[in-house]
Amino acid sequence: ITNGSGKIVDLNGCGGGIYCKNASPMINNSLIKGNKSIGTRQSTGIVGAGFGGGLYFIQSNSSVTNCSIIDNEVSASVLFYAGQGSGGGIYCRDSSISFTGCNITNNHSIGASKKYTGERAIGGDGFGGGISCYISTLDIRNCLIQLNSVVGGDGWGTGIYDPNGKGGDAQGGAIYGSNSTIYIEKSLIKNNNSFGGSGSSQDGQGVSGNGFGGGICCFNSSLILKNIIITDNDAIKGYGYNNTNDWPGWHGFDGASFGGAIYGGNNL
Repeated sequence: ITNGSGKIVDLNGCGGGIYCKNASPMINNSLIKGNKSIGTRQSTGIVGAGFGGGLYFIQSNSSVTNCSIIDNEVSASVLFYAGQGSGGGIYCRDSSISFTGCNITNNHSIGASKKYTGERAIGGDGFGGGISCYISTLDIRNCLIQLNSVVGGDGWGTGIYDPNGKGGDAQGGAIYGSNSTIYIEKSLIKNNNSFGGSGSSQDGQGVSGNGFGGGICCFNSSLILKNIIITDNDAIKGYGYNNTNDWPGWHGFDGASFGGAIYGGNNL
């Protein structure tokens, strides 16, 4: 399943390779590669997000076995606002999904960047370069999860009324979980990255985004790890810039980096 472009649902791009809603397939011995989910927009300023570059599950009870999920991507639209990207490889909501013997490599979740004159520009957030799950249960065994990334969008403010651009946050280079239970056994999670977006300003102080959990980032979730290796993952802050010399001494505010391997917040 290659080079798919997904389904548009309420302006959101969903499931570049496979879209599952109220269905529970068994996906075995498959290659899911080079698919994209890209949000669209309306002229009124409403923008869509990107969900599940390779696989999208909602209200599903599915298994994925001996599959390669590689080189997939989600990104968002931008107009007056910048949208978010979630689940470069896989997106799950209200679902129970098992992954066994899978290769989840080089997938990317990218928040949209925003440049705007006259008002504040805020970059979109990014969640889960490899896997992003919400209110779900994941069972991951004997998997390789590597070289995935999540990127917060840049924010470039150029006006004078509220000029400070803000970069989006990036959460979970390999895996992001919210209100979920995630069990991982006998798996390798390596060389994944979380990059906070940069914030820049023409007439003020740019504020950059934060990088959370280069390997795994979870909020309000239960994370259970057994006989796994997490190595060489990194959370990288964005940088804040002031693009003018009119106000000497003013500079941007850099973000922060939290948890190169694992970050857990709000009752992990």
